[in-house]
Amino acid sequence: MQTIQLLGIRLKDHSKWESLGIAERFLKNRALRLVLYVNSKELTLASKDAGLKQFIEQADLTLWSTTELVQVAGLKNAGRHREVENREFLKELLQRLAKNHQAVAVVSDSEEKALLLKQELLEMQDKLSIVSCFPIGASGVSVEQDVNRLNGVTPAIVIARMPIGAQYSWLEEAKHMVNTGIWMALPEDMVINRKTQSLWHKWGQKIKHVVFRKRVMKYNDTTETNKTDS
Repeated sequence: MQTIQLLGIRLKDHSKWESLGIAERFLKNRALRLVLYVNSKELTLASKDAGLKQFIEQADLTLWSTTELVQVAGLKNAGRHREVENREFLKELLQRLAKNHQAVAVVSDSEEKALLLKQELLEMQDKLSIVSCFPIGASGVSVEQDVNRLNGVTPAIVIARMPIGAQYSWLEEAKHMVNTGIWMALPEDMVINRKTQSLWHKWGQKIKHVVFRKRVMKYNDTTETNKTDS
């Protein structure tokens, strides 16, 4: 494990096997733990929002969503790049969940998006036991109603893909009520199987990371200048 700073946000990098060991402990303890995939958009937002910054820094386990972000973080180990590129942690975790017949709940901010996420997860691991799939935070539906629906199926893990701000707000209210071992928060634009990404999506991600890299370099230069001046 090593600690990394990007835009002033502290992140802990763990290998695939370290991350799997941590996740296994979370699943056994069943006290809600946040496993958070991060991307450049979320880190940029968090650099300007103290609440989101704290949300990311206090996550129980953080994971990289793209290899481009790994490069910006200065991680040169080829093995780490391969692990992130191939979603090796997620593949192995889903395989273990399926093997142990552990229940999975899938949520997003719309029914269509929740169903799409369910489809992508099943394409990665077709024996996965998805016991519930629905939107949370819908208009006219209270957090308590969403929580009751989740707790009614007692999932070992909840996998959510939606904007980080929406997840942060919902969990701030619900985290003490949700009965699960892991809340896995995915960025809203994270594709489960990177090999199925459209060319348009790949180019869009590359452009975002070029912009993010420049932002990180500017932040680092400014920080160094301020240190020198002081």
